[in-house]
Amino acid sequence: MAVCLFLCMTALKVFAENRDTIVVDNLLKTAGEKSAKGEVDSAEQYYIKAGLLASKLKFHAGFFRYASHYASMLYEKMRYHEALKISEEQLALSLKIGDEKQTARAYNNIALQYHALGDFHKTADYFIKALRLSETLNDPLNQRKFYTNLASLFLDMKDKAKSLYYARKGYEVAKKMKDETQMARSLVNLACAKILNEHYDDATRDFLEVIAYGRRSGDIVLEITGVINIADIHNRKKEYKNALLWNQKGLKMLNRDISGDYEIHILAGL
Repeated sequence: MAVCLFLCMTALKVFAENRDTIVVDNLLKTAGEKSAKGEVDSAEQYYIKAGLLASKLKFHAGFFRYASHYASMLYEKMRYHEALKISEEQLALSLKIGDEKQTARAYNNIALQYHALGDFHKTADYFIKALRLSETLNDPLNQRKFYTNLASLFLDMKDKAKSLYYARKGYEVAKKMKDETQMARSLVNLACAKILNEHYDDATRDFLEVIAYGRRSGDIVLEITGVINIADIHNRKKEYKNALLWNQKGLKMLNRDISGDYEIHILAGL
């Protein structure tokens, strides 16, 4: 009888825990919906509740989702110091429970915050930590992402050699994955690194490939990215008639689904 009672109590405990984890999931879902509507204050309250409950329950998967989404929202709102704090909590938990994949993600997220804060040395340090861990885990998807992030960082730092090195590595990983979308995105970074190195003809060929992929897949953002960059290459080469034609082409492609940043680049080019 005691055994039966123990089993019943255990079942009730499991049921209660499952119910509570569902509450965390629902809080995160509501927070995401509020954030998408621009209701930041309300979204923040839901994220904080979800994080506290996940932490109390030792619901690690829920806590990692909370940390990732909440830090992302804070990053978008340019609250980088707060986003950094959340990403550091993500790192601390991942190290404590020995989840190396989450540790790599946390390193990457911390690097993104330091990048936004202008601390490029710490950015490079954390991106490289993320990359080394993803190599150990044989995780090509994240390897490509971390190579791409490092290439972008060194582009910002105007480091010709390193930007080209990491961009090429990212593209090589994408090719091994045989994922056309990842290849096209990696090719954008590689072509930008080639522009920094003044390899203009090679960069133009790369961006023509990006445009072709964008058309095939219906990805207008990739297509317009190629168009804008080819216009920039012509400007750099003082081929102003061609630059004008490519910028005008980009201007005609603008629609409400394309970020205003693209319009700024085109107008600046014009």
